[in-house]
Amino acid sequence: MPEMPGRHMVYYEDSLTTPGLGLIQRIENLCQYHPRFNQLIRKGTLAYWAENLLGGPVVLFKEKINLKFSGASGFKAHQDQQAGNMHRYFLQPS
Repeated sequence: MPEMPGRHMVYYEDSLTTPGLGLIQRIENLCQYHPRFNQLIRKGTLAYWAENLLGGPVVLFKEKINLKFSGASGFKAHQDQQAGNMHRYFLQPS
């Protein structure tokens, strides 16, 4: 799909073997702009089984495809976490 401002987001990294060549590293926010991928994720078998495993309806919070080519640097070690004090949203009062 052609890149357009305000739609899906494509991130690049420099090639380690070909100077000046940008390689796609990550694509985000694509479901609403790609009908077949949207069908697969939101309405297909994946959503069906997620709903069955979790016991109710599911929603897509964020979609992201990470690509790692042979010889690419990848991501440095890190921990993904929600900013702030989120435990209050998940713990029931005693």
